[in-house]
Amino acid sequence: ASGDDEPDQRGQVPGRATEDGVFALRHSSTVLASELSHQRNLAEIELNVRRDLVDDLLAGTDPGGAYARADALGHDLRCPHYVVVVQSTGRAEGALGAATGRAAVALNLNYLQGRHAGLVVLLVDGRPDPRALDRAISDQLGRRTSVIGIGSRCEVPADFPQSFTEARRALNIRLRSASPEGASAFDELGFYRL
Repeated sequence: ASGDDEPDQRGQVPGRATEDGVFALRHSSTVLASELSHQRNLAEIELNVRRDLVDDLLAGTDPGGAYARADALGHDLRCPHYVVVVQSTGRAEGALGAATGRAAVALNLNYLQGRHAGLVVLLVDGRPDPRALDRAISDQLGRRTSVIGIGSRCEVPADFPQSFTEARRALNIRLRSASPEGASAFDELGFYRL
């Protein structure tokens, strides 16, 4: 037998787990698995609450409740926002939501994200640069397969439904253009707004 297999002063063989050590590892792994499951459930609940808030704002909701729910999520609705809609023109539809979120984070946008009628919807604090957002989403997808529409400025929650309509109009005009991939903002459409 080598010297490594000999017990130390406490009667333990170096490099081998004791019964107490094995028990502690098993118990720790159970507690860790439970905590990770809890954290995943909390993240899913927060994501659902964010999506529900976005849906309610696009449909029109009372301002008091909207402000309170946004505050609970750590998002300030009291500053000007813009509705941004994103649609895939290729086969990247499943990855579009995640790519849009990562692009918004990369651009340091403060936003709420949801989905509505097949569109990824962002409620962005401040006006995003349409071309920068398009580039960031394309970088995330690895190719250019998205169309973006940006609505007008929202001062209060009651403005979101109109901005959403305008964002979809900008997106539809972009889809019917010669080069559909890219971004269009409603306030840049000129006579197409009519």
